[in-house]
Amino acid sequence: MAKMYPERPAYCRFESDAERTLYHELEHQLPDDLVVMHSVPILLRSGERTELNCEIDFVVIDPDRGVLVLEVKGGGVSRHSRTGQWHSIDADGNKHEIDDPFDQAKRNRYALVEKLKEAPRTRAFKYHIRHAVAFPDITVGNRYLGPASDPDIVIDGPALQNLPRAVERALGTPAEDARIGPLALDALVQALSPGIDVRRPSLGSALRQTESLIVQLTETQYRILRLLDRQRRAKIAGCAGSGKTMLALEKTRRLTEQGLSVLLTCFNVSLANWMQYNFSPREIYGWPSDSTDYHLVVLHYHELARQLCTRAGLSFPEPFELESQAAVTRFYREEAPDLMLEALDRVPDRFDAVIVDEAQDFADEWWVTLLALLADPDQGILYAFYDNNQLIYQQDVSIPIEGEPYVLCENIRNTQQIFKVFSKYYQGSEPPVCLGPDGPEVEHRPLGDTDLSTALRLTFEYLFEEEHIPLTDVVVLTPVRKESRLSMLGRIGKWRLSWDRSGSQPDRVQVSTIHSFKGLEKPVVILTELDRAYPGNVAQLLYVGLSRARSHLIVLGDLPAL
Repeated sequence: MAKMYPERPAYCRFESDAERTLYHELEHQLPDDLVVMHSVPILLRSGERTELNCEIDFVVIDPDRGVLVLEVKGGGVSRHSRTGQWHSIDADGNKHEIDDPFDQAKRNRYALVEKLKEAPRTRAFKYHIRHAVAFPDITVGNRYLGPASDPDIVIDGPALQNLPRAVERALGTPAEDARIGPLALDALVQALSPGIDVRRPSLGSALRQTESLIVQLTETQYRILRLLDRQRRAKIAGCAGSGKTMLALEKTRRLTEQGLSVLLTCFNVSLANWMQYNFSPREIYGWPSDSTDYHLVVLHYHELARQLCTRAGLSFPEPFELESQAAVTRFYREEAPDLMLEALDRVPDRFDAVIVDEAQDFADEWWVTLLALLADPDQGILYAFYDNNQLIYQQDVSIPIEGEPYVLCENIRNTQQIFKVFSKYYQGSEPPVCLGPDGPEVEHRPLGDTDLSTALRLTFEYLFEEEHIPLTDVVVLTPVRKESRLSMLGRIGKWRLSWDRSGSQPDRVQVSTIHSFKGLEKPVVILTELDRAYPGNVAQLLYVGLSRARSHLIVLGDLPAL
């Protein structure tokens, strides 16, 4: 059976019964190594306008012979000899004007050729592409269908009895360069049907439904990018859970697909690691001066500074080499930007676009270096995503982009129950609204005389043994690190703990400070040790910490009074 995209008929938008029939026949008759894609839209970029040029009924990929663009016409067909006008004929004998199916198939083929030359993933490969027309409901036989046709590229009703032979005939004798290798095949499939890795954790049936709805809401937020498509510079302000990071990722992806060199940066190490995970290894670390297909760098700001200094041959001290925490803070805030500017005098790396997430955490001095990283400091693309309510490192926001910000005031990441808890700590003139599902109630578990270790063990037993939640879907958040009662514990009951910022240890429960987890999220969050939060910014910490949970939130202990 062929590998189908979409993988089930229920996911398809069939325009006719003929397409539905052909989908089933292609799936069951073609061998396992062939790939069949239904309803493939092709968009080509012409100047500054992007238009939907065509939609291909089927793309058949034979790794040994090449790619077949297949146009499908259901019912009967006719062509007027003097006007050249084609008609389809329905079951009642009514005629409907249609385009010349052979000319349409040829146009679609040329559009696909151009698209594969344009797309970064496929332009490095050469593909042997042919076209054909299928008439599943009629017998064409030896009828002459016009100068644009050929018997080899016609698949009629009888030909459906042996589709492998019909596809081979349409693709012709294999050329020497027709074979599609594994990398070329993967690039082609990803270009025409890119995968979206959506993780749907399990916390009972209620949470499964909640996660599904949150995923759908997140995807709808991409509409803001369409509104900003022609804006070279923009500030996007949003409440927690409004999808700012996902928009930053999607904007970055769209710019790189256009062939632009892009820097995506943020403040948090953990967030930068997570954003890197969302791009394939071959897409990242392509500096503008490197000879790679992609010129995309995804780094948190201070790692960006370190790597630029390394490329320029400048020394960049490690934190442990500095004499005090005050010296570390002063170095990263004031001295590192100066080193970056010195490095930029020595290296040619400049970007067409800079995308900044967590922009509220960026000091004024850092923006000077980001503007210097643009190939055109005055007109280069600069997008900043931020939330004034998450100011836990400085007192205000100063972003060098003129004009008012675009405000995202719809929370699409959290359930109504979680939003109800953390929105009390929101500070702003326009309170956000939550579009998420209701979800299970937030669990407040007072500790009383129970020690934290016992409370966590009981919580883990509930989550992992009763609800069968994967360890990777849970994080324990605390406002402190060195002072945390968890810092000396290697395990809770039978479960081992990990302070690894990447969260890449699937056999351990991740523990993190609220600071380090800012910008990230998990389906289930356990928030604890809130009594140890620094009083000066407890409202901001609660706002950040409580909003990290997508579907279920558990608070161990009492929420501190403000």
